[in-house]
Amino acid sequence: GIALGLNSVGVTVLLISKLILLTLIGKWNDKHGHDVIVRRLGIVGAIGYVSLIMITSYFASDSGWFGTTKLFILTLMSFVVLAVGVSAIPAAYWLSAGKIPGISTTRGIAIVGLMMAAVLLLLRPLFAFIAGSVGVEFALAFTGITLMGSALMSKHLRPVNAL
Repeated sequence: GIALGLNSVGVTVLLISKLILLTLIGKWNDKHGHDVIVRRLGIVGAIGYVSLIMITSYFASDSGWFGTTKLFILTLMSFVVLAVGVSAIPAAYWLSAGKIPGISTTRGIAIVGLMMAAVLLLLRPLFAFIAGSVGVEFALAFTGITLMGSALMSKHLRPVNAL
């Protein structure tokens, strides 16, 4: 059979959690506004994710006492909490792309799609560089730190006239 590593299982758990949350994001955006939802979920996701990564890292030093199964479950829980934090961000980007004065909705969405693809293309080598030079724990925490930055900036960033 095909062996499933932690990375594959973690990404699968992240995506399933994100899909479930995306069914709720529209209602929450309508009720509270997308900048509030991005900020609240981002802060909860960032703090929860970094906390779980730190707890997992702490117990991983003596996994015989804590148990590898419990570490695996903690790691998967961190992916679920990360999904909570990032699930509202794409919807906010697409919404904002359609509201920029001076740019058509189609062009705005294409620009956001281009930016998201570029970030995904550059993120993996950056993550590998950070993990190799500083350590995996910091690289994982870096994800939570950038999520916190996105959450905090959502209050201040508004689409402006592009002309």
